[in-house]
Amino acid sequence: MSSIHNALLRGPVSRAVKAALGVGEGGDAGVERFGETLTPVFDLWGLPEWAYLRDEDLLGGNIFQAAGAAGLFSQGALQNRALSDRLVVVEKVFTTETVRLRIADAAAITTVGFLEGGTTLRRDTRKGAGTVIARGGAILAVAAVALPGSIIRAGRVGANFEAVSVVLAPGDALVVANITSAADLTVSFEWRERLRFPGER
Repeated sequence: MSSIHNALLRGPVSRAVKAALGVGEGGDAGVERFGETLTPVFDLWGLPEWAYLRDEDLLGGNIFQAAGAAGLFSQGALQNRALSDRLVVVEKVFTTETVRLRIADAAAITTVGFLEGGTTLRRDTRKGAGTVIARGGAILAVAAVALPGSIIRAGRVGANFEAVSVVLAPGDALVVANITSAADLTVSFEWRERLRFPGER
């Protein structure tokens, strides 16, 4: 049988659609054009179980930074390694403290004293729930250092996980900083990672 006109044959999104519809990789099927058949309510991105079909990792991690001296602010960061081939999409942040969020250069925060810390775990049981990730795109880091500028949000991120919707390219970091000096900080992140598409930064 000949290949289908406009068949979707490559890429993680195409594979996810084909897997969900039970279409083989060869291109032969009864649906000629997915774009003309699926309605806009067919949401590839809204359901967490589809991350597996899109070759994405669902991850989470928790970090703790003890109080530093007066004038130093406990901070935690989720940073995408500079040489990573992945995008890191931060979905939620949780802390019981009043904090400020900012986006920073991962190399810059390392220079001022951030050190790798915390543990990254998988959130998808199909890939091993609770499995420690040795080296994905993202790493967690902590420090008690002077409070920097460039704040994108200030206020309490507490009680429940709060959506933040931050996309970290390689070499960028999301920093969560106490607004009170000389205080402990515990912060948790939930995020997902995927390989960058050709041409993506």
